[in-house]
Amino acid sequence: MPKKEARRAARQAELAKAKTKGSKQPTVRRAVIQGAILSAIYLVIVQIFMKDASRPLWMDVMWTAVFWVFYSVFIYYWETFLFNRRKRKQAGGSK
Repeated sequence: MPKKEARRAARQAELAKAKTKGSKQPTVRRAVIQGAILSAIYLVIVQIFMKDASRPLWMDVMWTAVFWVFYSVFIYYWETFLFNRRKRKQAGGSK
């Protein structure tokens, strides 16, 4: 078997393996990173579009930290819910 065909067969086997494996288990680390990204976007939007001279910057940063915690927890539980639902569907369970 030539090299090119061997590589193609290996690549197709890897793709087939990835499809049967399914999605990855949700992790706290991933949820914390996604929460940080969302809260950074929130802070930028608040600073650009909702700037108020009477509201200090530390207050916006404090609310960003509160939202970061909320987003991280919410994202983790939401992804866990979706992961478990996908696993039940793959196993052939109803609902």
